[in-house]
Amino acid sequence: MYTAANMNDRADQTNDRIAYMLGREGRLRESALRYYHNAVHQSTQNLKVFNVPQDMLRAGLLLLSDCLKKASSELDFSEVHEMLEKIYDIDCRFEESREHAFLSDILQCTIHGDQDRFADSLYWFSSVCEFDDLMLDALGDINSVIAERSAE
Repeated sequence: MYTAANMNDRADQTNDRIAYMLGREGRLRESALRYYHNAVHQSTQNLKVFNVPQDMLRAGLLLLSDCLKKASSELDFSEVHEMLEKIYDIDCRFEESREHAFLSDILQCTIHGDQDRFADSLYWFSSVCEFDDLMLDALGDINSVIAERSAE
């Protein structure tokens, strides 16, 4: 409705709230895809292009958390990597952002089961950007998998 009325700010706020609510309901994959689509949409708007890294961080963490919940003994991050590859083509600046660096660190910590590096990454990034409860829940799920892998 807001998009049809050319009220782009309100439409973006509504889409952001929808993505957040989906995540809070436990529909992480849907929420991640919604944040991804928000990032793609905002990459075409000059004044909102700077929101792309935050939305992609959210999309990446939520999708990673969902993949880990459904993973068997073999970790499969192919969907996360595919999403990141698509956004590189849309916004080349994302690959150089602090959000991308943080997401890459989290992926590496998960693969190697490195809880110390995970804690360091969280400490460093939380001094730059605040996490809301949705992100904290996703990071908690990721931490659980890292803890299991570090015990192996």
